[in-house]
This record gives sequence, C-alpha cells and structure tokens, in this order.
Amino acid sequence: MSTDTATLLRFRRLADAPPPERELLDVRADGSATAWRSNGRVVGRFAGPIADLEALRAALAGVDGVPAPSGPELPADAAVETVELGERVARFESRTGVDGPWGPLVRACRVLLDELTASPLAAVGASLGPDGSLRLEARGTEALPLELGSLEVAITLWRDGREAASGRVAGGDVDRVEAGPGWSLELDPPAVAIEGGGTLASTATFVADDDGIYVPVALTASVELPA
Repeated sequence: MSTDTATLLRFRRLADAPPPERELLDVRADGSATAWRSNGRVVGRFAGPIADLEALRAALAGVDGVPAPSGPELPADAAVETVELGERVARFESRTGVDGPWGPLVRACRVLLDELTASPLAAVGASLGPDGSLRLEARGTEALPLELGSLEVAITLWRDGREAASGRVAGGDVDRVEAGPGWSLELDPPAVAIEGGGTLASTATFVADDDGIYVPVALTASVELPA
C-alpha cells in the first residue's frame, strides 16, 4: 500500500444509550479524511482534506512511543471514544477531558470530526422555520438512503433557559428515499404555541443507510424568535 493512502488514524465515538451515536473519522497519510456523523446539524457521510495536517502530525508525534492508556471503567451505556493508531487502541469517555500526551490528539480528533461536516459527501441537513415547520435538505454530491418510516420531529421553545413549550409529530407517509442533490422534504409543524420570543429548537430522528448499516440519526436545527 502507498504510504500516501495508508491510514494515519481512526477515531470512533459510539454509544448505545439514547440518543445513540455512531461518529466515525478516518484520516489517511496524504491528509484526506472521511467521516460519518449520526448527531448534529448535518448527518451522514463527509469527505475532504484536513485543514492543518502538520498540527495533527504534531499531536501524533506527542504519543509516539507512549503506550495507549487502559482507560477508565465505564458503564455499559456510556459513550466511548476510541483512537486507533495501528495496533495501539486507546479508549476514553466521550467528550471528557483527557490528561497527558494523549490529550492533544483526542482533542484534535474531536475538532476534525466537527470540521469535516463542512465537506458533505452524502448528507442531510435541516432548515427550521419560525412557525416550527421543518425542511430536510440533501447536502453533498451523492445520495444518502433514508428510512423515514419512523421519522419523528420534536420541537421545543426555550426562553430564559427554560422550556416554554414543546410538541412532537410523526413524519407522515414517506418511507425510503434516496436523498440526493436537490432533494428536500417539507414537514408540517407540531401543535406548539409559539409566542413571546425565545429559541425554537427541533430534533428530527430517523434512520440512515450507511452502505447496508442502518444508523439511527438525530438531526438538529434552531431559530431565534423575536420577542
């Protein structure tokens, strides 16, 4: 295998407890990367170059010759992050602080996973209207198969840090779709009394097909409402 296409590192964030997570990052030696995101403002598959490969290599150099930490004992439903460097595998509790030489590398992986969402390959985002209407929108150049039979949308109005109103609605009659370039789906708002200003937030849950792996996803969106 060419050294340019060899895998530099793999980063995984997995959790079974609601909301389930399946977040994947693969970085190759040439600085190209692929990712899968199951939670956030955009979900699906992503691909693009690493913006600062030298900074990542510096973080990797910091753990050169450093054994992978055994990691804490975690509950069965904990979200776990894994860094794979060849035969070395290090496990950490998701989104917690990591001390020692592995800390900069774990933080770099988390940042890269977020940054790569700017390079959608086959993904879906959402646009939330001030009336609570939601539009799912394809992002990227390739199609992402979606299983929308279980689609559910939750809407919450937040005001002064407190929940002022909420509602939930099923997605309707759409089942499986190929969410490719130009695809979108308009969803009616749930019955929520939206008045008085605040932050309106939505979460759409459904299933995406990642090459035969059916992944539960949670797609979020928000909009500020005038008082």
